[in-house]
Amino acid sequence: MRVALVIDAFGGGGGVDGYLRRLALFLRERGAEVELVVGRGNPEGPWRVRNLQSGGSGAAGRARAFAEAFEALNAQRPWDVSLAVRPVRSADLYQPHGGLELDAAMARDPKAAWPLARRMWRRFSPLAKTMQELEAAQMQKAKAVLAVSGLVVRQIEQRYADAVAKTELLALAIDHHVFTPRGAKTDYRARFQLADDAPLFVFAGYNARWKGLDEAIRALAREPELKKAHLLVAGVAKPPRLSVADTARLRGRIHMLGPLKEIAPAFREADALLHPTWYDPCSTVVLEALACGCPVVTTRRNGATEIESPALAVIENPRDTRALAVAVTRLIDGGDALRRTAVAAVQTRAEREHFAKLLEVLRRYAPRSGSPTVRSRRPLAV
Repeated sequence: MRVALVIDAFGGGGGVDGYLRRLALFLRERGAEVELVVGRGNPEGPWRVRNLQSGGSGAAGRARAFAEAFEALNAQRPWDVSLAVRPVRSADLYQPHGGLELDAAMARDPKAAWPLARRMWRRFSPLAKTMQELEAAQMQKAKAVLAVSGLVVRQIEQRYADAVAKTELLALAIDHHVFTPRGAKTDYRARFQLADDAPLFVFAGYNARWKGLDEAIRALAREPELKKAHLLVAGVAKPPRLSVADTARLRGRIHMLGPLKEIAPAFREADALLHPTWYDPCSTVVLEALACGCPVVTTRRNGATEIESPALAVIENPRDTRALAVAVTRLIDGGDALRRTAVAAVQTRAEREHFAKLLEVLRRYAPRSGSPTVRSRRPLAV
């Protein structure tokens, strides 16, 4: 079976890059030929790379040009089945890792820091309009839509009623051999000379703005329960801009680690993961932290909150630093018993089982004897 994995840009460092690498390796191990079709980037990996450098003016023009180039290539059927993780209009299967375009664009609270004009720009800018148009066409043409969480399923029901019948739930999962409470730990407490009673939290993400780094840092600066807490920041190279007052209150309690090859050791040492995200279809970093025994605070805007566990605290508003402080304090009080609960919460989320179910879908829609085999659609759940 020849499989095309399709993404407009590769190399941003986000979770989807690693997901595609691991998926390609899984497929290769089972005899599939894998081709990565990409608009920007030329990444080495367990695949052949087909770079569609199609030009286009501006971000919107590049996105449209890539979609047009892929559509022309896809019509020649150089592979048996194609899977896109971003909207490209004509892939056989669509797995929107970033969620739906309009929901992502509108995720930021329009009040306070984001005036109405900026909110409308995010919705009606050339790039936003182009991506929504590509998404609408992709939803129509895809043979199946694979939702990474129940949150995405509900958003499809609201925005694309015609696509509901071909939508399947294939929830994201993790590698339990990598993310486990057993294994090496970091020694950041000694490295940063933390007091014994100082809580140690971790933030992990490449898109600091969307994942809520500013909000997490403000909570440490302004909430009395967190005045001794320290925050490890992984993935982000530069700290956000802070007010003079917040900078004075923090007094060196924010530790920028940059990109890490392994994040699991930090999860094992930290008291909690702070992830007050603005929009996350299903945050794998939340699953990874829980699997390492690290409790998590996140928001209702995260599809991973469908996991029910005392170790997963959920707040409504990313800007609510008071709610975040109360939630994370309760998690710390839970001690080792709560950390064991965290591990148990994600035991059924095994990535190899997730990939095996995805392979079933790929085979279902790959041609056999010259004709595609279409079976009855059944929702898939991990």
